[in-house]
Amino acid sequence: MGFIKRKDEVDLLEYSFALNGSIRYFLVKNWAIEVNYRWIKRSDLTELYDEGFLMKSNMYTGLVYVW
Repeated sequence: MGFIKRKDEVDLLEYSFALNGSIRYFLVKNWAIEVNYRWIKRSDLTELYDEGFLMKSNMYTGLVYVW
């Protein structure tokens, strides 16, 4: 949970929260592939862009080295 503060035409302070999850698959002892998914509430978008759907999501993959 947190807050998003913007200073455009309007000084805006809105709350936000996110849920994150990740899965990591180890290829060998120290190297892994990771998939991360994030689901976030963006309440600032309604005020700025008059957008109705506040929930946004993104996903990325990466290569991880653990030492």
